[in-house]
Amino acid sequence: ALFQSFLLPESLKPQLMVVIDIIMLYAWYFQTLSHIFVALNRLAVVVFPQAAIFTRHRVIALTITQHFLSMAMSHVAQFELPCCRITFVPRVFTYSYLRKEAIYNYSAMVDLPLNSMATLTPLIAYSTV
Repeated sequence: ALFQSFLLPESLKPQLMVVIDIIMLYAWYFQTLSHIFVALNRLAVVVFPQAAIFTRHRVIALTITQHFLSMAMSHVAQFELPCCRITFVPRVFTYSYLRKEAIYNYSAMVDLPLNSMATLTPLIAYSTV
């Protein structure tokens, strides 16, 4: 970041970028699902304090499910959809879609619903609290 250069040698960059991209996308999806999970947890604890909704075993099961769901969504978005693999762009600290000519960006079919849920769920939950 300081030198505005890429740390990987050019010969390994294409192969390692696929690995970096899938890890980045998994972490992004996991964190996005965590926002939803935490908002629902806080809603349940504050609004329904007598109900044992988030027990230890349920939280462990939900967290494991969240990991597998994040892995599955990452795989679908990166390898199964016909267009637009998501890639990390270190020079500007973001990610972007690697577009293919004349192919619709199906990655939005994963990102848009997830991002919408990650916005609306906390908004509704915290407004209720």
